Amino acid sequence: MYGQPLQLLYNKLQSIRNLTKKPCFTLHQVAPEQMTMDERPPHDFMHRAICVTICCFWPTGIVAILKASEARNAYARGDIEAAKRSTHEAHQMSNISILIGLASFLLVLIIVGILIGTGN
Repeated sequence: MYGQPLQLLYNKLQSIRNLTKKPCFTLHQVAPEQMTMDERPPHDFMHRAICVTICCFWPTGIVAILKASEARNAYARGDIEAAKRSTHEAHQMSNISILIGLASFLLVLIIVGILIGTGN
């Protein structure tokens, strides 16, 4: 009589312990569906990014190269929207590099012109 509640409690604890040993869920792997690329890949501006990195302004040129690479990777995994977004950012960074490169070239021309004009 006195041992029965203890036996019930022991059985309950054993069932709880057994639950923790068993997996509570099963993992089902599903094969990915076949991707079809109906849309042309977005232009990634990789060549332009490399050119502006070498010729114009390298800090923003490196960012443009990274964004162009992201665009290629996003298209390869089928994420067209991310590819377009990265393409747009690569194009912007390339344009910024060109503008900074032109501005610095003009600034150097002005400074050299002033120095030559004053005879120093």
